[in-house]
Amino acid sequence: MIFTEPFFLFFFLPILLSCYYFVGIRAQNVLLVAASLFFYAYGESYYLLLLLFSCCFNYLIARWMDGYETEKIRRYFLGLGISGNVGMLALFKYADFVVENINQLMTILGGVFLIPSAGLHLPIGISFYTFQALTYLIDVYRRQARAQSGIMNVCLYISLFPQLIAGPIVRYSQMASQIYGRVSSLENVTYGIRRFIIGLAKKVVIANTLATASDAIFAIPFEHLTPSLAWLGIFCYTLQIYYDFASYSDMAIGIGLMLGFRFPENFNYPYAAVSVTDFWRRWHMTLSSWFRDYVYIPLGGNRQGRSRLYLNLILVFFACGLWHGASWNFVIWGLLHGSVLVIERHTGGHGTSVQRTVLRQIYVWGFLMSSFVVFRTESMIGASRYLFAMIGAYSGTGVEYHPGLYLNTPLILIVGIAVLGCWPILPALKEHLEQAIPKRVSRGWVDFGTYSALLAVLGITISFMSAQSHVPFIYFRF
Repeated sequence: MIFTEPFFLFFFLPILLSCYYFVGIRAQNVLLVAASLFFYAYGESYYLLLLLFSCCFNYLIARWMDGYETEKIRRYFLGLGISGNVGMLALFKYADFVVENINQLMTILGGVFLIPSAGLHLPIGISFYTFQALTYLIDVYRRQARAQSGIMNVCLYISLFPQLIAGPIVRYSQMASQIYGRVSSLENVTYGIRRFIIGLAKKVVIANTLATASDAIFAIPFEHLTPSLAWLGIFCYTLQIYYDFASYSDMAIGIGLMLGFRFPENFNYPYAAVSVTDFWRRWHMTLSSWFRDYVYIPLGGNRQGRSRLYLNLILVFFACGLWHGASWNFVIWGLLHGSVLVIERHTGGHGTSVQRTVLRQIYVWGFLMSSFVVFRTESMIGASRYLFAMIGAYSGTGVEYHPGLYLNTPLILIVGIAVLGCWPILPALKEHLEQAIPKRVSRGWVDFGTYSALLAVLGITISFMSAQSHVPFIYFRF
């Protein structure tokens, strides 16, 4: 089930909320677990059993680990838990990738026996809920939180539907106190609704409109691409992936607030970054901080010399690329980012205090768009051909395919809105207006204007939904 489909918007969520607010906290938890399992089973059917297995497995490992004071035994259970979670993720996500590469190597070497592919379907959200399960075990091992005594609470943490499929990745230490200690308030609920509507509009109005253009351009044979058309395609995709993913995080955070939960922010205007290092402080922040605290720092971080620091960065971004998908494109995309971070560290151009200049913004956007070509295409051959098209290596005439076919008035308007939304212009404008509004103006009139604007946005969004075909969230693939 996805947040933008009518069944979720007009049946699942309203029915859940109408029941949720009239029962106690324990009944709310049971209701949320049941709703979350239904939410997942709606699209994944029998793979629900895999999610339930993850909940039960991690519940038992954490209980056993928490019951011992001996460090050696606790480390044994932690290793068992990490192996089980990573092994499950590797089986369903990477087994066919490994087999495919072994078979290719054997074919090159003249082998006659090929390993049959398992053909396993990738369960939606497995990368996200596996990382949350790992967080639970590691936080319990580090004594940052105690293991839950009831399996229902572990199921609630791992399977909670707002962030189950595509994040944000919520750490157990952030969530433990909210299982029974959360408080629903009218202020949180209204802000949650507002955040959800904004996220819905980002996805339906902005991301899906950009997807129409980027998908069409990426489907054009490479030999027909002109540089202007190739750059338009990746520019639209660069905006699309941000608004697509950020919209899901907005909606997840909004639903969480409606239910009394506070999830961490996942984006902080990443395209306003002054360096690629700064970009990763702003993009998918729950994932980048997860890798920092659970991989980079345990590897030694920056405490063991410059060479080890560079190696750790490369290893972390290798893992980050592989986390996104079982493809060499994702691995190379991660290594590209890791390599640029190493270069920025070496040259001293990695801080947020670096002076913002036009050339620096061109550098950041140019690198991000070029790397997203590798991320977007399905093979490195396709990525290299598209990159060559961006520098004019093909002889496209610009007659059969040209930017004018895609740059219609709606797309130009959406691109303009999307570009403006990449910088914190609206928050600054809001702050300015709040200071400029005379004190004699009633707060009620300000709220009336705000909610009227939200209703208008919602109306526009619903009209776009009625005219669009289904466009899945990009990060559902991961």
